[in-house]
Amino acid sequence: MKHKYSFEELDNIIHANIEEAIDRFKNNNYKLYGQFNSPSVDFSDFKFPNITYNLKGKVAGKAFYKTHNIRLNKDLLLVPDNFEEMTLHTPLHELAHLIVRFFVNKGFFNRYAKPHGEEWKNVMCLLGEEPTRTHNMKIVNKRKVKKILYVCDCTHEHWLTSIKHNKIQKKHCSYICKNCSGVLRISDNSSWVLK
Repeated sequence: MKHKYSFEELDNIIHANIEEAIDRFKNNNYKLYGQFNSPSVDFSDFKFPNITYNLKGKVAGKAFYKTHNIRLNKDLLLVPDNFEEMTLHTPLHELAHLIVRFFVNKGFFNRYAKPHGEEWKNVMCLLGEEPTRTHNMKIVNKRKVKKILYVCDCTHEHWLTSIKHNKIQKKHCSYICKNCSGVLRISDNSSWVLK
């Protein structure tokens, strides 16, 4: 199904939603001071984040503190059923992370503020959003991963990714069966399978 908006229109909607949320937060952030019994912090120098669309897989969005960047998943954005989640909820979720980091850097929040902790939840509420950690959007083009069969001392089959397989082969680590505590070893009749 084709989206009724072009990518450029979706990008404009996201930018407008973030800009509106920043303005709303600037007008409401005084509520944080009462919650944390801290002196007022000037929020006027908070800069609009750079937004890119280069995330892949199941992840909808990610905030990068050092670059003040929000990365969004373009594949999820282009699914019509994900419109509200990807144009409003996910960008504001990531914006909340950047706002918390802004206040941490100003000394307003504890530098050990958890990514989805109390500070983040309060910022989400001030942005007018439900503080949820994960999405439930339709995933498109789910990536298939090459896996190889490993066995242990019991009857369980263990399908390991090429990354784990290579770590074992290079003797960087070994994996243990949760059931029998036996060390996993490659199966005699093993071959790569897309799963």
